[in-house]
Amino acid sequence: MKRKNIKHLYNNTLFFLENGFTNIALIPCSDYTWEDNEYKEFQQQMKMIGKLFIKRMESNTPFDFSLISQHIKNALSGFSKPHCDAILGEITILPNGEILPCSGFVGCKNEKEFHIGSIYEGIDEMKLETFLNKHKLLNNRQCEKCVLFDRCQNDCLALNNRINNNILIPDDTSCNINSILIKEVDNILAHFISTDNKLFKELYKV
Repeated sequence: MKRKNIKHLYNNTLFFLENGFTNIALIPCSDYTWEDNEYKEFQQQMKMIGKLFIKRMESNTPFDFSLISQHIKNALSGFSKPHCDAILGEITILPNGEILPCSGFVGCKNEKEFHIGSIYEGIDEMKLETFLNKHKLLNNRQCEKCVLFDRCQNDCLALNNRINNNILIPDDTSCNINSILIKEVDNILAHFISTDNKLFKELYKV
């Protein structure tokens, strides 16, 4: 979702629902700094989508909207901080056989810094250990005192690298986006908790 499309987010969601799609997944583009008016527009769009999410759930026509559903699941599981999956859950192999921690590092300016080996020569243990040691420090610096620390989905090392040229410096745009999403999800959760909606409890295993 690019920022020029933010104002269309609600209407685009309606379009998909009206055409039979009930599982909508998207990722806000944070490869650049959003303006204040864009954050305000995103917040307004999410409020409308939140009301639609509630309305459809109450009319037994629910839909899955990834930006909302992921945070609901995280909240109901006890606010477990997500962890970047680079190396730990995936690797990426380039056409020339070079191995990267994940696809997010493909094409970045300093891509070669993250080559951890190749399919021909195997894994470079020193490079692997260096990356894993940095991986352990993720979100333990600037983020650890944030009140939303356990709830924020901003954990992508590759995105941090693309924005700040450092895998350990968090992406401010994603932080702001997550803050807006968490606030809206709290409104949704408060509604369903107060109304004791059976379908919601069934779908999210409350």
